[in-house]
Parts: sequence; structure tokens; C-alpha cells
Amino acid sequence: MYSKTPMFVFNREAYNINLSYLKNAFKQRMDGFKVGYSFKTNPHPLVLKAALENGMYAEVVSPYEYSKAIEAGFTPNRIIYNGVCKDMTQAYFCSASGGIVNVDSTVELVELDKHSSGELNIGVRLSFEVGKSPISRFGIPIQSKDFEALLDIDRHNSRVHIRGLSCHLTHARSADEWRLRANIMANAARQFKDVKYIDLGGNMYSPMDCGYSANFPGHVSFDEYAAAICPELADFDGDLILETGTPLIANAVDLRCNVTAIKKNKDKTFIVVDASSYDIGIVCRHTHLTYDVEHNQYSWNSSFAEIEDDSKATVVGYTCIEDDVICTDFKAPVSVGDTIVFHNVGAYSVSFASDFIMPKIGLVERKD
Repeated sequence: MYSKTPMFVFNREAYNINLSYLKNAFKQRMDGFKVGYSFKTNPHPLVLKAALENGMYAEVVSPYEYSKAIEAGFTPNRIIYNGVCKDMTQAYFCSASGGIVNVDSTVELVELDKHSSGELNIGVRLSFEVGKSPISRFGIPIQSKDFEALLDIDRHNSRVHIRGLSCHLTHARSADEWRLRANIMANAARQFKDVKYIDLGGNMYSPMDCGYSANFPGHVSFDEYAAAICPELADFDGDLILETGTPLIANAVDLRCNVTAIKKNKDKTFIVVDASSYDIGIVCRHTHLTYDVEHNQYSWNSSFAEIEDDSKATVVGYTCIEDDVICTDFKAPVSVGDTIVFHNVGAYSVSFASDFIMPKIGLVERKD
């Protein structure tokens, strides 16, 4: 089925199932519901094609990503343009074409207005803290003079129309923190004349198998998120937008890599593979990965390493960096030539991978 390693394998069926679960959870509770796929999470063309063919919006945060969205087939009216480094010509064209543009500051709003010869329909990103979310450098703080300036523009500027409010909070994934997020945004929307959408951003938990979910004791399902969020927006006569990346792609990509050496140094066992922790990205630094081993008939059985019940091996990458560590608690029989398949590596892997020492790992779509 597979010829070379290392390689990422994209399971489109899993991606589609995740999206279906997300839509079902929210649409049964709220009529106006839209989903944007976060390009930064995984921008591989095969993944973008899946987002396009599923009717999702493209959520982009830079001129580069905007161009990638157009190249992938998204029309400007199906783009959500966020971020702090927008190309103003692109942004104005996107807004004028019916797309969604969320400005990050009042300065950006003024600059965008300069590109407009007529009316400007715009969204704004708001900033506030919920739970463990940090004081952010992004967006316009709700408790600020800039927010008051937004209200003044909304009430008195006949050309600039604030049609949407957005936010994105980190380190606040619980259902209750999402409920508070929705509550604060709904209250903010009541202060504007004609808000058409509330964009709650992303940072939801993704679907995951039982083994991997042990990394997240507070794991929340899509249905639990919807049950917390939608009642807070019951009186809002507009659309709810979510910007999802990780919830759709995380468990839809595996990394296949071959064991190239097994080494022992004192009380440590190192399993060397032809991939790198830099290929997988942040997920292997903060979680215990789940994996399977495929034994190759041509494995070097003399290098067979059976990990004892009370010991663990460390899986390391091919680079010359000492901290290139993929997994520190590997426990499975394995030989040189075997293939280790790491799961749940779809988010922030392809997008963060570099060509340091070796070319970037390719991604193929699973077809069986």
C-alpha cells in the first residue's frame, strides 16, 4: 500500500466524519452556522481540497494564505480574512466581494477605509480574558477607548458598517470557558446597530481515541460545546462562525516512519527513525503520542528490541540535534526496518515542518 517513508497519510474519511459531527452538533441547536477551515493548522493542498469540497470557508491570516485560498479554488466571498499582516488591497476586495474581513485594530480599520471609495462592511476582532486565557496582543480590548471608538464609528459613520464581531482565545478550551466566550460576545453585539455574525474563533478539542484522550482529562465533545455555546446566542439574530483546524484534521493524519537503528547507552534505549520531531511539531512536545508498529518481513531480527514491562524506549529523529525526541515512553516490540505509525499528528505538523537537513515530508491521501 505504501512505498516510502517517512510520509504523512491523510484520511479524508476521518476528516469528513469530524466535520459532520461538528455540523450536526451545532445545526440542531442554531440555524445560522458556518465553519471556516484554519489554513495555518495544515495547509496541504489535499486538505484544502477537502475543505473546499465540503463547502467550508477558508480562514486565512496573511497575504500568503489568502493567495493560497484563491489558488485552491476558494472565491473571495468564501474567505474569512483575519490576522495582523493583511494586504489592504486584498482585504478590501475580499470585503467588497462579500467575504469576511475582521480588522485587528482601529488603525487597520482606518487604513482599510482609505482603500474604500464607497461603503465598507467590516468585522472587528475583540479581546478579553476568560479562564486561563492570557492578556492578548491581538484584537481590540472590550474595556478600552478603542472599543468606545468602534461604537462611535458604528453609530455615526454612514460609510463604515460593523457587520461582525470575532474573537480567538488560547488556553481556554473547557465547555464553560466557551460558554463565557459566547456570553461576552453576545453582550458586545447588543451594543452595535446591525451585527450579522459572531465569530468565536477556534481552540476546541478534537475527536480522539481513548488512548490519546488520556492526555486531556478535560476533553470536551462537539455536542458538549454546542450545548454550552448555543443557549448564550439564543437571542442573537445572525450567524455563528467557528474557525476550526485542529478539531477536523488532528486525528485525520498519521505519520509513517521506519526504524533505522536501535541503540543502547547505559540504561537508555534509543529507537532512531527516518522522521523528526520537527516534522511532527508541537504535539509531540506536549502529549504522549499513540502509535502502532508494522513488522516488516525484512526486518533485522538481530536488532529486535522488546521493551520490558518496567522500562521504556525513546524514539528519536534523524537530525543532529540532541533534543530531536519524538516519544519518550515507547513500549512495543520493534526491529530495524519496521514501520512505526504515529497517530493524531495532523495539526501544526505540515505547517511547521522545515527542510532542515532533509526535504519536507510529503503527504498522501489514504485510498483504501
